[in-house]
Amino acid sequence: HIHNKMIFDAFNEVLDAFRPFGLKGKPSPWSKNKHKIYNQEVTLNDLKSIFPKAVGKCLEQSSSLCGFIPDKDDSIIGKDVYFEEEQLIQIKEDRLARVLASEVIELEDKWIDYEDEETEVGVELADLVFDYLVGETLEDILNIKEKQRMQQFYEEEEEGKDICLLYTSPSPRDS
Repeated sequence: HIHNKMIFDAFNEVLDAFRPFGLKGKPSPWSKNKHKIYNQEVTLNDLKSIFPKAVGKCLEQSSSLCGFIPDKDDSIIGKDVYFEEEQLIQIKEDRLARVLASEVIELEDKWIDYEDEETEVGVELADLVFDYLVGETLEDILNIKEKQRMQQFYEEEEEGKDICLLYTSPSPRDS
């Protein structure tokens, strides 16, 4: 059962490359590379050519035998061949390195496609500008409120004072 599930997942992953927008999915509305993206519906005739390619890719990937264990009953080598532990580790590392090198070559264009990073930097920059403007606006609102409170305080204080001009004559003691 798990073996069938693994084959299904591997085949599905290979089929992703043949989807209308490929592995990247539908482009963002602000994408500059819309004209470079394959955007056609897959027809029944296309499936007749896609399935053999996908099967070939799955078989290519499975031929690496990165994780095979030679002492199992269903091993393709057989039980009568024995490897030393160190030799077996080296074989597995070599096969894994070959798979990783193949994947790097296959996905090389993703290393030079900066559209996602450019979008991420733009969003982060917009967030920083927004945070700065909100902080500055809040500070201005608080300053205006403080000025209004101070003005109201002085107006209330001035209302309580009556102007009184009382003239008193100089006292004889003042001279």
